[in-house]
Amino acid sequence: MDGAIALERAQRLLASFDLLLLLEPTALLRSGDQLRAWIDASWPKATWHRELPITGMIATGEGPRRIDGTIDLLLETNDGVVLIDHKSYAGRRHTWRDRAGEYAPQLAAYAEVLRMAGKNVSSQWISFAITGGAVRGNVSHPASQAASSGE
Repeated sequence: MDGAIALERAQRLLASFDLLLLLEPTALLRSGDQLRAWIDASWPKATWHRELPITGMIATGEGPRRIDGTIDLLLETNDGVVLIDHKSYAGRRHTWRDRAGEYAPQLAAYAEVLRMAGKNVSSQWISFAITGGAVRGNVSHPASQAASSGE
């Protein structure tokens, strides 16, 4: 996409959510470029599925629970699917792991529904779009390893 068109779209998007005072359109574009570069380097032939609705029933300690949500980004790879959830947290890198742990149940629930549908979930990630980094999630160990986009 032409740079001027992309910048205009970023400005329109931020304005529609009243975020222009918090984030510059150029920063939004840079964040998107960082995400794409990280994904292209990590899963170069992945097929991207954005805003994928997900619904299912999973077993919990308190009985069956209905899961109804939207996967921000699902990548299909030769090794299975990669689940990525975007968060707008702007904290420093040393706080990412703890913040990502807050979202581990959401990722675990989505991963379980995907597994029940026959998908191999090869990895799960919380993407901190504003700061340009990600934390890898793990269903059995929610406090997971940190990774910066592009590493």
